[in-house]
Amino acid sequence: MSRLLLPVLGLALLAAGACDNRPHAAPSGTAPTQQHQVVFADTRLSEDVYVGLADADYTAEGRMRVRCTLQNNSGDQLIIGVRAVFKDAQGFSTGDETPWKRISLSGGANETYSAIAMNDAARKFHIEVRKFEDHQ
Repeated sequence: MSRLLLPVLGLALLAAGACDNRPHAAPSGTAPTQQHQVVFADTRLSEDVYVGLADADYTAEGRMRVRCTLQNNSGDQLIIGVRAVFKDAQGFSTGDETPWKRISLSGGANETYSAIAMNDAARKFHIEVRKFEDHQ
């Protein structure tokens, strides 16, 4: 009887694993394998602002979480807009773009930016940086 119980138990566990209804969910704490990309609105801004990736991981719900450091390399005060655009595994937008966040950086200052995707389809992302306009 114990010889019959092990194969039946194994099949039951296999079937339970196949019924996962979260096909896009990544394990909690799993880091994305791709490099991040930064998109600047203009060349001058890319010289004045350094964007460093602090980390990218997933929440317990399987949503991508990104954090980066923004550093003002100029001696002037900069007011910039930053947002994250989340993409699926193929690199297509998931329709999940965060709103522009206004960040004021004095000369030489650092600021941390973070964002969490609204759904669990995100596997890639890029950070967009532009000068902040009051009419946004």
